[in-house]
Amino acid sequence: MSTWDELVAAATVGTGTRAVAVTDLPGVAAEHGGAVSTDEPAAALLDAAALLLTRQRAGLVPAPPAGDGPSPAPAENSPELTPLAADVLSRRLTAADALVLPVLLEETARAGRIVPPPVLPALLEAATRQRELRTAAAAVAGRRGRWLAGFRPEWSWLAARPADPADPQVWETGGRLARQAHLAALRATDPDAARDLLATGWARETGEDRAAFVAELRVGLDAADEPFLEAALDDRAAAVRATAADLLAVLPGSGYARRAAERARAVLHVRQGVRGTVLEPEPPAQWTPALGRDGVAQDPPQGARISQPRWWLVQVIARAPLTTWGDDPALARAAVADDLAPEVHAGWRIAARREGHQQWITALLATAPRLEERTAVFRSQIWVPDGELAEALPPAVRAARIARLLRTDPAALRLAELQACPRPWPDALAAAVLARIADAASRGEPVTPAVRELVRLAGAGLPADRADTVTAFSRRAPEHTLWPATIRGLAAVLQVRHTFATELTRPDPSEPTP
Repeated sequence: MSTWDELVAAATVGTGTRAVAVTDLPGVAAEHGGAVSTDEPAAALLDAAALLLTRQRAGLVPAPPAGDGPSPAPAENSPELTPLAADVLSRRLTAADALVLPVLLEETARAGRIVPPPVLPALLEAATRQRELRTAAAAVAGRRGRWLAGFRPEWSWLAARPADPADPQVWETGGRLARQAHLAALRATDPDAARDLLATGWARETGEDRAAFVAELRVGLDAADEPFLEAALDDRAAAVRATAADLLAVLPGSGYARRAAERARAVLHVRQGVRGTVLEPEPPAQWTPALGRDGVAQDPPQGARISQPRWWLVQVIARAPLTTWGDDPALARAAVADDLAPEVHAGWRIAARREGHQQWITALLATAPRLEERTAVFRSQIWVPDGELAEALPPAVRAARIARLLRTDPAALRLAELQACPRPWPDALAAAVLARIADAASRGEPVTPAVRELVRLAGAGLPADRADTVTAFSRRAPEHTLWPATIRGLAAVLQVRHTFATELTRPDPSEPTP
């Protein structure tokens, strides 16, 4: 039998010196021995070598697996995307579309659909790169996606998420995210049991875990939680203390809320003057450990260029519940003495964001003091910006506010607020954005980076059925500008979303046709 080594040896010394039985080849190569030329020894050797090389490359029988192999993926109980919808999603995954891709995943989850197996690797890869996609990706990956994630370490973010957060075993063996999900599920059904579970192993948890877990007590918060949260004010971790203080501040009738209200009234006096209400701040003269325990830091952020008493004033006002000042936020319009309006309003903004108080937020957004004399650090680390404050408003109110601002101040595109606004946008906001784009296109305004971003946001935020309306804009735009192509691009994105949404209403392709 001629092996590969024998053929190499014969080729080295020559077929005239060393004869080779080229018709007696090993393995499956022998079945094709008739293809070997027998007229010329050198040609016969090369033919035999080609057969053995092909056998080596394609005819190798793999060794049997060392173990039993992985268990098969569990069966799914949710319908898959249709082939067309899956193709649309795959293209967006390949393009790493950071804006439209989340919309498609959210719509898939709302429809109760899951991603078919061929698309799962691309989905997991995209969510691994973009952490903001993980919640939506986990909702549409199904049981097979969770099973598949167990084979790649970088996909452990999905494998670690519990299939059933309510399973008590999750609390004993899961990671932080899984245990947090279990605590949230238990808190939603039995608040007292969730708090007791957290208290049982509190001393054994890490500071980061304690901070994440205590935040779950916001759901179902009531007076029974006060002793636990009051004790958490003495925790070693600053994040735990801050979260506990925030929860106690919004707990009506808590001892913390009473202490905070008393301190706030002592540093901000309300006077009735000839010209109306006047606020007279009286910053704290000194910092005390009691202030520190209740969340008032001693030193301001580095670079804020604000004195310690002014910094304490901001925090004391911020720590107090807004009910300290009554139900009517009319005080937000009152004059503030001693050039301390930025500090007073900064404290109120922090409190309003924490409580989500719609009337106070609306009043504070309408009466912001001038900040020109405050540093960039004050404006970025102490002051709550308008967009961030507005995020605490109900979604419909936020959308109506942005729509109104776009109509009254077209130059301000409100891009950050638009991006944070829940999608799809309601009709009023969609109409305002479309009107702004149509006006800019008809007048041939320059397509600046800000305008491009507005159009990009519109692709994800507008209702998907507006593609025809948008296409009509391109016909009215000056041809010598970038607007026709820009609008056609927006219409194409909306058309893709519309196609995807239509496919979500079709029957599950994996179900047999009756």
